[in-house]
Parts: sequence; structure tokens; C-alpha cells
Amino acid sequence: MPEQVVEHVLAVLREALSNVAGHSHATRAEVSVEVGNAALTLVVTDNGVGVGEQGRRSGLRNIEERTGRLGGTPG
Repeated sequence: MPEQVVEHVLAVLREALSNVAGHSHATRAEVSVEVGNAALTLVVTDNGVGVGEQGRRSGLRNIEERTGRLGGTPG
């Protein structure tokens, strides 16, 4: 896997876990990574409250930008 992809994946994971720890009021989080022939899927789930309509979205925007730079889509 190219170093650039690894750097972006780790940054997205850090951002996602930071959001969970700082904003979601979650008591549990799970991370899964799947690597296929031409795709990498990173999924972070938690049992928190999520971002409200008026909540800050800078972290989520950062994740969207990073995935877009690599030709991916946030889900």
C-alpha cells in the first residue's frame, strides 16, 4: 500500500476516534479495516449521540476531503 494512502488512513482514523472521544458521549467504539484488491474500507462505529444539525462539522469535513483526495467516498 502506498505510503500516502497509509498516512491518510491513519489521519482519518485519528480524526474519527477524536470525534468519538470528544463529542459523541459514547461508551464504546469499534474499528474495522478491510483491504481488497483495489479498495480499502475503514469503518468506525460507536454508540454515541452523533453530530446534531447545529454541531461543528470540521472533523467530518476533513475526513471527506481526505477520502476524496484518494478517490474514495465517506460513508
